[in-house]
Amino acid sequence: MKYYENDVCILHLSDLHIINEGGKNKSEEVVIPHFLVKLLDDIKASTKCMDEIIIVVSGDIAYKAKYSEQKNAILFFFKKLHDILNDKIKGIIFVPGNHDVERKSFDSNFAIMSDENSDFKGLSGYNEYMSVINSIKREYGFSEEKFSFGVEQIKCSDYNCCFIKADTAWCTTKDDVKQGEVILGKFQKKFLLDEYRALNPNSNFDITFFVSHYPMAWFTIDERETMLSLMMDAGKLNTDVILCGHIHNVDSLNYSTHDHSLMTLITGIGWPNNIDYKSNQERRYSIYKINPDRNTCDIIMRKTNRSGGFDFDYSVYTEEQERDSKKIVYPLRAAHKNLAFIRINSPNKIEEQNIHIFPEVANYIQKVSDNLAFFNGHLTALIGRYKTDFFEKFCIWLDNEQEIIKIQSNSSFFKDLSIDEVYDYIIDEVYFFLFENSEEDFDITIMKIWTDFCTNRDESNFYSFLDEICQLVLFDFLDCFPSDVLMRTHFRQHSGKSNPDEYLAICSQTNSEKDESLLPKPLPWGGFVKAAFENKTSLVYSANKKLNNINTNWQEFITIIPRFEGNIRKIKKSNKWVERPDLTFGISVKGTSKLIEAVMTMSIMDFLKLEEQISNQLDEYVHIFGNPLKMMDVRIDHTQEE
Repeated sequence: MKYYENDVCILHLSDLHIINEGGKNKSEEVVIPHFLVKLLDDIKASTKCMDEIIIVVSGDIAYKAKYSEQKNAILFFFKKLHDILNDKIKGIIFVPGNHDVERKSFDSNFAIMSDENSDFKGLSGYNEYMSVINSIKREYGFSEEKFSFGVEQIKCSDYNCCFIKADTAWCTTKDDVKQGEVILGKFQKKFLLDEYRALNPNSNFDITFFVSHYPMAWFTIDERETMLSLMMDAGKLNTDVILCGHIHNVDSLNYSTHDHSLMTLITGIGWPNNIDYKSNQERRYSIYKINPDRNTCDIIMRKTNRSGGFDFDYSVYTEEQERDSKKIVYPLRAAHKNLAFIRINSPNKIEEQNIHIFPEVANYIQKVSDNLAFFNGHLTALIGRYKTDFFEKFCIWLDNEQEIIKIQSNSSFFKDLSIDEVYDYIIDEVYFFLFENSEEDFDITIMKIWTDFCTNRDESNFYSFLDEICQLVLFDFLDCFPSDVLMRTHFRQHSGKSNPDEYLAICSQTNSEKDESLLPKPLPWGGFVKAAFENKTSLVYSANKKLNNINTNWQEFITIIPRFEGNIRKIKKSNKWVERPDLTFGISVKGTSKLIEAVMTMSIMDFLKLEEQISNQLDEYVHIFGNPLKMMDVRIDHTQEE
């Protein structure tokens, strides 16, 4: 995947309805409406940090096609826009709106556009419109256009962008065109498809836009279905985004199939002040920052405020994250089968549940991820503290003449060394093993001395280590759950018996020490423990309720079988040896009214591999100190609450 620092930036203007407030008899005096002056100022400020911009104007640059009165004002506005953006502009796209064309002789248009094989030379009523937009094109240094529709390729931020320019105004023979009446016509559809294929023989467009004055909802039913089929077919127009206006509002919506999505973005400035419409109406425009490689579309919506200037459109920034970032973030391509999701493990893959990563989930992921980083740091510090403590005890133990003599008598390597030399050599080697390069085993003689020392220590050291892991999980992740949650972390160990074949708690931590109901009860073999062990994966309760083999009042929990060397016990059942995991770990929560939040948090903890963090630390403990599970009996209070 290639990565570009810069995005494709689109300045989307629509329904400018530019008039000359200098008056129709003052063609030399150009005065554009005050809100357009403010619009230019806001565009300058909002695009300050953008290097390359494509301007898209989706119709209605004029008010009722009165070009004799408005032409100079239109050219004035776009010259000012050019002065503001200058070299940033990589292209400018125009499509006509219903107010851009003269409707005096439209009858011939219907015959031309209805016949896909017509000898097309242009549409009547478009002369003034084409003259104006070509004047603007020349001002900007771009090639003139021959027709009011077509396909154009523009390079922006090293991306090949395609713009399919549709003329939806040709069929608007009256002012009050209603929703469901707009058509493109057979000729235009064929023309656009042929031009697109001619420009894109090797499918090298990074992103394709369909630009129309009218939204899809204004097309006839048959035309809408035909156009959506064309745009969502990879072998035809293969469109990613529709840009349109007309409704003088802002909106976004999506169409999708199993393998293609199509995003619609709508914006509009609206009527000028001196006509019979409310002058205090909200006027809007939008800026889009699109990156096909990151699959993102950032939508920045601006609208007029009470002072007459522009501000962020907080009416559409409904989520706290949107208000904070001052934009809406959509996936550019969001076909259902490609949406990112969190897989919640299950032994039966067909029953596996998933959580799609919508904004709320993304926030949970960030929170849990941050806490997991703290947890990992605390675990590292924990194992470091145990190494330091054991090393200090080892130094004291070895600082004994009788112990040195025993070592010398059992090793020809040390027989010719003094007691001090033996001490220094062993201490140096152990120090290197513990603190410099613990991934490599050291001398077999030294290893045996260290192993013998660790073997003879009190096994309570290991239980303390497990208990501190429980404390850390509780401490580091409690704030990821709802504030009213009761949370328990615990380790269980196999009883060592075939009957009952069960797991008994060896340590647990809760956020409510006085609540004895939170104590872990004995857990029979089977259910989640068996499934997690056999499938080598942790399992979340809410996604695997069928596996539960005990009565429980916990609302959500996760069962983890730590994967470290030696975490397997063999017991004899029905005259044959079978394997069991020796240790299990679990997190349980209950008592919250916000269960969905607890479920998401637990699922994300699993998704981010909490199991691996715990397993890795236990594996390191065993590598350094040996496996205490092989050397000790289970010591458990069998009188715990059932």
